[in-house]
Amino acid sequence: MARLWIAIEGKKKVWKIPASGVVIGGAGAQLKLQDPAVADQHCKLEPAGDGWRVKLLDEEAMMLVGGESVAEADLSPGDVITIGDTEIHFEEEAPAPASPPPRPAAGRSGGGRSRRGRPAADLGDNTRVGSARRDRYRKQQSLPGWATGVIAIGVVLAVVIFGYLALSGLPSDVKATLEGALAAARSGDFDKAYAKLDKVKDRAPRKIWDEYKAMIDKEKLEWETKNRALFIQSMFDARVKKYSESGPVLTRKPINVFQLLIRCEVFQKNYPDSKWAAEAAKIAANYRGVVDMNNPDPSWLVTAVHDPYYKSQHHKKFYLSFQMIDFLRQRYGSQHGALLDDLYAQTLNFERMWAEREFKDAAALIDKKSDNIPLINEQIKNLNLVKKYAGHQEWKDKAEDARAALQKHKETLFK
Repeated sequence: MARLWIAIEGKKKVWKIPASGVVIGGAGAQLKLQDPAVADQHCKLEPAGDGWRVKLLDEEAMMLVGGESVAEADLSPGDVITIGDTEIHFEEEAPAPASPPPRPAAGRSGGGRSRRGRPAADLGDNTRVGSARRDRYRKQQSLPGWATGVIAIGVVLAVVIFGYLALSGLPSDVKATLEGALAAARSGDFDKAYAKLDKVKDRAPRKIWDEYKAMIDKEKLEWETKNRALFIQSMFDARVKKYSESGPVLTRKPINVFQLLIRCEVFQKNYPDSKWAAEAAKIAANYRGVVDMNNPDPSWLVTAVHDPYYKSQHHKKFYLSFQMIDFLRQRYGSQHGALLDDLYAQTLNFERMWAEREFKDAAALIDKKSDNIPLINEQIKNLNLVKKYAGHQEWKDKAEDARAALQKHKETLFK
């Protein structure tokens, strides 16, 4: 029996996979994830012979299996599928035998067929491939020595904090809320983590509250750097690496190489101390000289700014566009200052229209006294995306106000 599981707020959520397979994603999927970064129908697990295969359904989305960007892949037990900000673990349970297997007849060869019905001799290459994938997966999941030390220090610190909590006489609900905040952060739900922290800010001792906030801030930084690094790696695999296999074709795709290199530079600037910064530098080093980074085509700059918000209808990451504009101004301001000023004004206008549309839709639901709960929930989700992805604090604040008003309206429907 095959199954999937993900960690939600520190707890293991398990799904058994139907024999016909399952579509994973957002609103349009059979297995719905509460992850704004996944597409409505992101990928599908389907039977493939005696095993399982995962396929990417949305061409504009990305999917990693075992840390590698793929469009489809055969799965082995222990594989981790990453879509959006969610890691999905694939497992297969070996069915318990109904009765002991019959003893082979005397003189009969023990070779015969494999447990999956294919000749045992045919499994040689597949077994080696599967073993290689598992070895690669274990290697990717293993931690370097310094990371083990950091974890050990973190465990000691956690013990000290928990001991202090026990002696401080805090109410049990405050302790539970602080623990819930940390668990939410470790599962990637930082909005929920900070909301829980705010609830007990005036009830928990300042020192303990600050310690938990510091741990959650650290989790958030690690989460962000990991996701950006995975994005760069998947971009390298999807847009650049495939061209290098045919040599000269690479030189006919300079915009892809520029996009990769400029993102590596931005990553190294924003996260210089990250363990992934060195990996970004290694990737970039292989392609230096393919394009002239000091004299880029202006259209490449336009694409670098537009990419974070042009490709998705809902998940428009304007904050990444503004970060890119700031970086490009430092890098190419003297050459392309006027172009970058135009791009900034254009992006600012698109961000304003996007945010105001969501505020207007939320206000309309309240004014009409709508009782359409699915529509209200969808609009609350959209306002959370504005709060998360807007590049200016003004829109983040207004998104929170609009979300709170819509949430209050929703609560009145249940009174």
